[in-house]
Amino acid sequence: MKTFKQYITEKRKGKLIDKVFGASLAFGAASGLLAFGKAMSNNNPQQRITNTSRNIASRPSVKVAVAKPAEEKKSNQYQFENDNVKKLYGALVSAEHRGNVEDPYAYDPKHYIRTKAGKGTSSAYGPLQITRNTARGYADPNNQYHTNFVAQGSTFLKSKIDDPVHGLGGAGTLSGEEHHANYQEFASHVMQQKAKELKMDINKPLTPQQLAAFTQHWRHGKESGKQPESWYSATVNNYYNN
Repeated sequence: MKTFKQYITEKRKGKLIDKVFGASLAFGAASGLLAFGKAMSNNNPQQRITNTSRNIASRPSVKVAVAKPAEEKKSNQYQFENDNVKKLYGALVSAEHRGNVEDPYAYDPKHYIRTKAGKGTSSAYGPLQITRNTARGYADPNNQYHTNFVAQGSTFLKSKIDDPVHGLGGAGTLSGEEHHANYQEFASHVMQQKAKELKMDINKPLTPQQLAAFTQHWRHGKESGKQPESWYSATVNNYYNN
């Protein structure tokens, strides 16, 4: 049988155990509430935005280079109707400049001059040395470049031979690279019209006889009775047939 002293001792131990156990429960409950509160804050969109903003703000800034779209380079060359017309154009450019041509289709400022021949009586100009009278006979009045070309030719013929712009060897006002495609289009237009006068189609390959007839008409006109210089015809033939 327990004595009174033993009974008191056991009671005190029980109370101590209850206090420790109660404290443990209280601490566990508090920890649970804290964890739950954090979880709820993470589920809060506004809180997530705030946290994310803080994280981003704390990171070092990184500059990202944005590639600019490549600028499309515009061609300054005319797109000829087909290779046959283009080849004939190249042959004539080569002949007009005595074969001293690296690329008859590329823009070359040395080709954009008024002829130095004729002592001021000729207005021949450009890669194909088209004269004012030829231009006037084939120009489209609704085409601004055609009109400007004819006007420039008239200015050539009115100017003194030593005029720095419109005199012999002068560059005129249509010598810039921005005019190159327009010149080629006009030249092709004139070529097509001259071919029609000979009842031939330069869009198709020309026979040697047709090429000779076209070269003569281009150089002097079919009614002139003149024949091109032998070197001129040879240059056209060699370029066109190779």
